[in-house]
Amino acid sequence: MCGIACVIRTILNRHLNGNSDVSGSRCSAASECESEKASAVLAELARLSPSLQRRGPDGTHCTNTSTAHGEFDIGFQGCVLHLRGEYTSQPMQDHDSNTLLWNGEAYAGVDGLDNCANDTAAVFKALQKAVAAESTLEAHLDEHRRQRAAIARVLSDIRGPWAFVFWHQAHQRLWFGRDFFGRRSLVWRKHIGRNNALVGVDLASTAPPPAASAAPGSKSIPNGDNMERSWEEVPATGIYYIDFARVPAGAHASIATGQNENADNAIGMRLEHVPWCAPTSACATSDPASDGPALVKPVGDFNATLPPPASTGQDGPLTGDGAEAYASTVENVRIN
Repeated sequence: MCGIACVIRTILNRHLNGNSDVSGSRCSAASECESEKASAVLAELARLSPSLQRRGPDGTHCTNTSTAHGEFDIGFQGCVLHLRGEYTSQPMQDHDSNTLLWNGEAYAGVDGLDNCANDTAAVFKALQKAVAAESTLEAHLDEHRRQRAAIARVLSDIRGPWAFVFWHQAHQRLWFGRDFFGRRSLVWRKHIGRNNALVGVDLASTAPPPAASAAPGSKSIPNGDNMERSWEEVPATGIYYIDFARVPAGAHASIATGQNENADNAIGMRLEHVPWCAPTSACATSDPASDGPALVKPVGDFNATLPPPASTGQDGPLTGDGAEAYASTVENVRIN
């Protein structure tokens, strides 16, 4: 069990406080995060840090970056509880600035796993390999669907509980979510700005106490009527991603001035959903006409109703006396 957090803010938050760009800065402890007021995301991570460190007491690190157009700042923090393999600090980051936060236990489904392997490193390597190779997979799909297929394939194969956040620098996409059963916690808080536009997202393993959710008198999200929304569980119905490459240059200016009345165009930040589907389901295939391949469920679909006894020939679910008789028959078979 580790503590992970990711904070996304528009650059308006930085400008509002008279702060400068500190893209790529890094801090190794909560106290250093607190002192780095040059970034709104690092300040928010500092408020989340005490709750995260209770889940991961063996080490804490944070880092932040900006999207390619400079429209958003993204901060990452990982607090590690070391259980297996060589100690690996989080967030993990490679020379291409791809970044992983991982709270989970991968028991199988990932190359390089054994009793002494660190599953965080193994999962990161699998994701790195997937996004590097996705250009050669599903050639009939466009780039967007190919990466979706590559990420979905890696996560579908993992056996064990997990919650993750993965930033792919080259394609400017942030991926996050939980396993099919939701066995690792991940909560989010969405910040809504002008025209109901999504201007910020906070992700964390656990929500902080109410007093730590925001600094007294702070105005972290301008033009928003719901600046401090309640924390909610990230649904375990699939994974999510935000494609920042689709954010038009100068989107933050539209938010500030209200010149663009269309919420999607005004901010360009939109949550995309990749659902879990049964292996035989059409949404688990590489259909060019669909949004792309989905995650494959680790279990099959369950019956929503009892099937009728074969002897009755009745169609549809049983009701009344028929249902009671069938239930009694099933019970007798189980006992005998």
